[in-house]
Amino acid sequence: MKKNILAAVAVIAAIATPMAAQAAPYSNSNRLESQIQNDINRGLRQGKISNSEARNFRSQLNQIDRLENQYQRSDRRYTQRERADINRRLSSLNVKVQKELRDNGRWDRNDRHDRNDRNHWNRR
Repeated sequence: MKKNILAAVAVIAAIATPMAAQAAPYSNSNRLESQIQNDINRGLRQGKISNSEARNFRSQLNQIDRLENQYQRSDRRYTQRERADINRRLSSLNVKVQKELRDNGRWDRNDRHDRNDRNHWNRR
């Protein structure tokens, strides 16, 4: 009886391990997506990110999310190359958001801001 239970546990462990390993890549990208979204919200509340900047960042985040979903649906697998692409895009967006959080509303002549942006009106 004990041998049967041990064999069943071994089979379940053998099946569950690859499934857990396959699910692990999603958690890292989901964690970073959540962090970026929280940083955008915090920047808006603190006045460090304008509404137009937040809209732009959220649009970029949604594009990355759609691409990730497309990768997962294409062949029901999430390859290492696709995972690296998503992580690279998320990291790049995270750097942009962090830069905006640090600049305290200063306007850089190389940045592009639209008419609704707070920096456009602060320069006058």
